[in-house]
Amino acid sequence: MTRYMTTLVLAAAVAVLVAAGAGAAGGLTLTKLDEDATTITLGWTPVQGAIGYQFVSSLTPKRPHTWDANRSTVRFAKGGTYKVVALLPGPDGSYPPPPPPPPSAAQVFLAVNGNDSNACTQAQPCKSFQRGYEKAQPGETVEVAAGNYPAQQMRPDASKTSPNDVVIRPAPGATVKVAGLNLGISETPNSGPKHLTIRDIGDSRNPQGAFTAIGVDDVTWENLDAANFRTDWSSNFTVRGGDWGPCTVPSSTCSNSKLDTSTGSNILIEGARFHDYRIVPNSGEHFECLIMFSGRNVTVRDSTFTDCEFYNIFVQHPAWAGYAGPDGTWPRDILLQRNTFTQPWENGRAGVRNTAVAFSPRNVPFYGVVLDCNTFGPGAEVSENDDGDGTPYQLTYVAC
Repeated sequence: MTRYMTTLVLAAAVAVLVAAGAGAAGGLTLTKLDEDATTITLGWTPVQGAIGYQFVSSLTPKRPHTWDANRSTVRFAKGGTYKVVALLPGPDGSYPPPPPPPPSAAQVFLAVNGNDSNACTQAQPCKSFQRGYEKAQPGETVEVAAGNYPAQQMRPDASKTSPNDVVIRPAPGATVKVAGLNLGISETPNSGPKHLTIRDIGDSRNPQGAFTAIGVDDVTWENLDAANFRTDWSSNFTVRGGDWGPCTVPSSTCSNSKLDTSTGSNILIEGARFHDYRIVPNSGEHFECLIMFSGRNVTVRDSTFTDCEFYNIFVQHPAWAGYAGPDGTWPRDILLQRNTFTQPWENGRAGVRNTAVAFSPRNVPFYGVVLDCNTFGPGAEVSENDDGDGTPYQLTYVAC
């Protein structure tokens, strides 16, 4: 690690400042060169080997400095005491050094060049999120060094029974991206991790990368950045913040963000940004920013939706396709609160644009739907029954 020395070069006698109000201070011997009503100019003999000088005044004690080794004068505001300090190179010849990193609060460490057979220490980091999750004790932090990582596949760890989450996050100041984040196995209940928080991770494949959470319980995603997410067979799943989009379909790597046909209970999406979900013209795709096929006790709040193709949010009973949620229910107890909705894009054809929020009951009533204090931009509306089949259900509007 680079180091430096700040050397006080002391004269045999303390500098004498004859300006009115000036006092004396240790440092280089200073000589008054000039003064006016408000300032005093002081000079000194340059110090051999100095790479700069630091100026200190009792009026401005934050120690401003210069790296100009040839400088030999400085002007101060009058009325205080003054000091000039020569800056000399440290033992390794470097200056200035980077500040030492703060002590890490993490207990487990990952790096691009790590190895999962390592001890997962800072000196011997592991590589995969899965290994870090397994190595960490409940409530511990897994710190990920900067870099682009391959796709991360995560599965359960039987030792994670405590409600205290393992947290996976980048090292302070680091940018971490993965070529996909896949929790659990498609269409497989209980195949994902539990008691886990992942934060501040991006997808290196953007704008066409998806993150998935299948069969998870008590999992939180904070400030992730990918084209979209999909969850299924999951409960107690939170998406907090993050940037979701853009995605253009047809695509083999991204889709709309989705609570799929077997999503469980207690799903929270808050403070998220959904944007730029588009279709290739005349492709025939049905595409919206967020689609809900199932889920009990689902809340979407404080989120924004812009440039969505068909809908901002589309809620539909999948009974027509023979699907059933894990608890035998369809989407119900849905709260949309303090969100900002905009008119869908629909290839820019304003005359045929759909509504911002649409419900498609398919002859199966919804229960407990509440729209509370949302903001709708020009042309953004709610379609209470997008099918037009007259199915009654419980829908409540709450004004701000």
